[in-house]
Amino acid sequence: MFLFFGWLLVLGGVFRSLSYALAGPYTNLLTSLGMGRLPDYSQRLETNGIVIYFTLSVILAVLLVALLEWLVLYVIKDMRSR
Repeated sequence: MFLFFGWLLVLGGVFRSLSYALAGPYTNLLTSLGMGRLPDYSQRLETNGIVIYFTLSVILAVLLVALLEWLVLYVIKDMRSR
């Protein structure tokens, strides 16, 4: 169980740096299209970084739940076949 939470922390840290690396170009694109609503560029950059981080976290959570469900079904199927 601790290993699972350790991996979640590692992936969360990776997603945090990845999301802030993606936030710069994403914010520049939105600014060039005139779609930025916040007046300050740093506020837009921070907000976009947070949005990208939570989006990646949600995708990871869905994938982990699907993997866990698949593993449980695999174990149940394996136990029934014995």
